Amino acid sequence: MVSDNSISAFLKSKTNRNNLIIYMTIGVGCSFQFYLVNFYIKYLPGDFFTNQMCNSLAEAGAQFITLTLIRYMSVKKGLVISFFITGVSCLIVMISESLEFEHLIPIAVFGVKAGVSVAFGYFYFSTINYFRS
Repeated sequence: MVSDNSISAFLKSKTNRNNLIIYMTIGVGCSFQFYLVNFYIKYLPGDFFTNQMCNSLAEAGAQFITLTLIRYMSVKKGLVISFFITGVSCLIVMISESLEFEHLIPIAVFGVKAGVSVAFGYFYFSTINYFRS
């Protein structure tokens, strides 16, 4: 006999299965991007300390931005916008690297890290909306 609080009872619901797959994908994506930025930052051209300072400031500021935005924006819109900002900023980093525009890299690093951190904040704070206990 299966109790009501078991994993098999949880996974019987199609909505729970879909939410679990989506949340696992978002979680893996956020974690991968978050740590990839930290590992790759030492290989970016320009001043390492300036790039790292932008990286850290973006991460710290993104937590406050997330707390503000989550009140006014839905989870889906917030995740889409934060991933869009991350993607555009990544493109700016790649273009700046190839064309040797070193002055744009700290700004793009700020955008990448802020976007990823806001996405992770949305991911973290919205879990209770999709997986009620």
